[in-house]
Amino acid sequence: ELPWPNLVVEVAYYQTEENIMTKVQKYLLYNDRVHDVIVVKIDPVPVDQVPSRFRAWHFCVSYSRLANGNVPARNMFEFGTHDVNGGPLNFEQGTCVINIKLD
Repeated sequence: ELPWPNLVVEVAYYQTEENIMTKVQKYLLYNDRVHDVIVVKIDPVPVDQVPSRFRAWHFCVSYSRLANGNVPARNMFEFGTHDVNGGPLNFEQGTCVINIKLD
């Protein structure tokens, strides 16, 4: 058997957040297969538009586990020009806000 990698970076565009998180918990982090997983979720937009928001989560099996066995995200980062409700986050033309939640 070949060893699993220490780090996996998963980028999702069309997958739902729920689907990608299930993949992380039930496959990648299951039985500590991967030590760290970084998920980048880019919100899909119509063909003629540029994505205006994406989120990233960092999971680490050394952090902790919930009662159900899932590994909670250690960090969550949000990048973009619009919030989850579509409201603009730009303070000046061309700027973007990075919202980093540190627990």
